[in-house]
Amino acid sequence: MDRNNETSLQSIYNRVTMLAKQRLAGFSRNTELDYRESYLFRNDHVCGVKITAGPFVAKWYESDDKIEFFRDLTPLGTVSIHGDRGSKAA
Repeated sequence: MDRNNETSLQSIYNRVTMLAKQRLAGFSRNTELDYRESYLFRNDHVCGVKITAGPFVAKWYESDDKIEFFRDLTPLGTVSIHGDRGSKAA
C-alpha cells in the first residue's frame, strides 16, 4: 500500500470515529461516555472498526459507506460516512 492510500484510509477511519462518537453521544444523552474502540479483522487483515459506549455500538467495515448503530443487538439505524443524512439513524 502506498503512502497516499495509507493517508486516505487513516482519514476515513478518523471521520468514521468522529461521526460514530457524535451519534453514540446522541443516543446515550450522556456527555461523559467511556468509548472503547477496536479493529475488526477478516482473514488476519483489518477490515473495519467497532466503537462501544455503554450498551451502544457503532460498526463500520471498509467496504461500506455507512456506519451501523446498535443498542445491544437491536439495530438503531445507519449514518453515511460521506455526509448525506439520507440514511440517518433513528
